[in-house]
Amino acid sequence: MSKFKQKRPEPATESLTDKAFEVLDDTTKRDVSELGLEAPAVGSDSGKNTAARTPALSPKGAPGKEDLEFFQNRLDAIQSSLRMNIIGQEGLLRHLLLVLVGGGHILIEGVPGLAKTLAVRSMAESLQLNCKRIQFTPDLLPADLIGTMIFHQSKDEFVPRHGPIFTQILLADEINRAPAKVQSALLEAMGEQQVTIGDTSYKLPKPFFVMATQNPIEEEGTYPLPAAQLDRFDMKYVVRYPSPKDELELLMQYQHGQLGFQKTVCEAGETRGVEDEPPGKKRKDKPESQSKTQNKTQVEGHDEAHEDVHGYRLSPQDLFRMREIAGQIHLGEPLARYIINIVNATRETNSRLEFSRYLDLGASPRASLALCRYAALNALFSGRDHVLPHDIKVVCPAVLRHRLLLSYEAEAANQNADDVIQQILQTVVVP
Repeated sequence: MSKFKQKRPEPATESLTDKAFEVLDDTTKRDVSELGLEAPAVGSDSGKNTAARTPALSPKGAPGKEDLEFFQNRLDAIQSSLRMNIIGQEGLLRHLLLVLVGGGHILIEGVPGLAKTLAVRSMAESLQLNCKRIQFTPDLLPADLIGTMIFHQSKDEFVPRHGPIFTQILLADEINRAPAKVQSALLEAMGEQQVTIGDTSYKLPKPFFVMATQNPIEEEGTYPLPAAQLDRFDMKYVVRYPSPKDELELLMQYQHGQLGFQKTVCEAGETRGVEDEPPGKKRKDKPESQSKTQNKTQVEGHDEAHEDVHGYRLSPQDLFRMREIAGQIHLGEPLARYIINIVNATRETNSRLEFSRYLDLGASPRASLALCRYAALNALFSGRDHVLPHDIKVVCPAVLRHRLLLSYEAEAANQNADDVIQQILQTVVVP
């Protein structure tokens, strides 16, 4: 069974499109095999009606009713807390939460003034997480980001001085204004959850979440992100202007002082990040799970602003629990094959498929893993314990748009990454 919604030619005539199908099928076999699944033979009917025979959710280890209620209640609490500060921008808030719960990192593109910084600060406040903001500039050095070794005169030795990257939520503002050597300093932190200063590696606090922003309207004095770093971001989201209705509501609430950021103690420029230790003092990373006594003390130390309208006092432990519940969602074989077919379609740059002439480079296996993870999370966000093909389609643009390298022909035809992704989704057969 072909993976594409395209009529096959007559058996007596062999076209280049047929060869493209065969190449895709061979690639699908290899990638499915690496996932421990079994791909259907080319031309066989084994793929037909597999969705009816194979459940979309693995029954083993599926989240129970209590887990789903906990997840939804905490999600509603976080969203209501964010909406106290952010009017509109529902897509931005949803994608931020998807990546935060999914344990990844996100790249945000948009013009100034669209509440990108406010959104990540509000999210840190609602979950009582440390947050630091770094303004990337052309003269920024890697040591300004991760830290460096300084000489301790009394001990007559060099000791590490941790940089602002030692935090739980890092806002890398206008990341494309810093040179490549600074951008690459984030690679180890985003991929390995650690940084190396001198000859020693240091673990970063958990959770560690990077939200990077870039301004799309200015190119002078900017450095495009290399493909290796773009691939480290699980998603790229493009922020749009709010609707006139949302902007009117924002203006009216602002005039009456009803927005949350007008009342909060976290003023502009103030951070709740990790403070720099004096020379010679070793930094002790907090463990991922704290004792109940420590958690209780931490929660009681905050004001009533952290208690949401739902009556929950949100904490980092809620986030860890939500991640555990999300990890119990598993895709069935038909949906796993559907993801692989989508990603493989982005790599067919030499076939006769309509969209292939717009592609120079396709998505890496990280895209397959990200589609699998965030499709499951999107199902949970929608209150379901099973994944549908719709969930995969919803997260596809954010997962793939920054991983595709478009050709000059795409630019000449005024086709962007989102246009190509929509053509792929319309071509690949839905299970």
